[in-house]
Amino acid sequence: MSIEKILEGIDKTEVESTVGWWETSTGAEFGAAKLKAITKHITAPTDSGIPELDELCRQYNEGPADLSWLVCRIWNHQQGIIHILDKKFPDCSSCGAPHGSEHKPECAWDGY
Repeated sequence: MSIEKILEGIDKTEVESTVGWWETSTGAEFGAAKLKAITKHITAPTDSGIPELDELCRQYNEGPADLSWLVCRIWNHQQGIIHILDKKFPDCSSCGAPHGSEHKPECAWDGY
C-alpha cells in the first residue's frame, strides 16, 4: 500500500472529502506539508538512466515492489562470477579438490 493511500485525506478537510482529516483549511495545509515532507524522504529517484533500476524505484514508490527479477539477476551474476573464478583457479593439482572446497586430508597444499 502506498504512503498516499495510507495517509489519504491528510491534506483535505472533512468538507472537501469524505476521508478528510481536518475541520479547517489550516489543518489541511499542515497535513499537505507533512505529506510532501514524508514522500520526499521515502520516494526513490526514478531518473538514474538505468531502466531496470528506474522501473524498480517506480514500483517501490507505488507500493510493494516485485523484486524477484532482481534477485534472479543477482543470482545469475553471482553464478557467472563463480564460473569465472573456477576457470581462473582450477582444481587442486595435489589432491584434485574443486576450487573453494576442502582439500583431502592427505593433501599437502595449504593455500586456498
